[in-house]
Amino acid sequence: MATNEPPNLTQRPLAEHVNTESLRASALKAATLLAHLPDLRVWIVHCKEPSYKDNSWFIGFAAKTEDEPLILNIRIRPSNLVIEFRYPQYLPLGVLDTLKWTSAS
Repeated sequence: MATNEPPNLTQRPLAEHVNTESLRASALKAATLLAHLPDLRVWIVHCKEPSYKDNSWFIGFAAKTEDEPLILNIRIRPSNLVIEFRYPQYLPLGVLDTLKWTSAS
């Protein structure tokens, strides 16, 4: 069964909020990226059972109010990170042109 909880950063670092050891290296990359973006914060960690080889971190502004959306999520896989921008209007102009875009629809 999957869990959706806020990360407990007082007990362990963000990169350790994964369901299996095989995700640790990718989680460290995601945590390093987020360390460069102090205005953002991981609000929810979605952990599946250890048999699944991915987790997701749902991210919003650090000072977000309850009605503000979570603007992106990072799907952590052993081989890579998938970053989904839910509200790309929050990104600086020019960034959109440099990102690789994929669509599931």
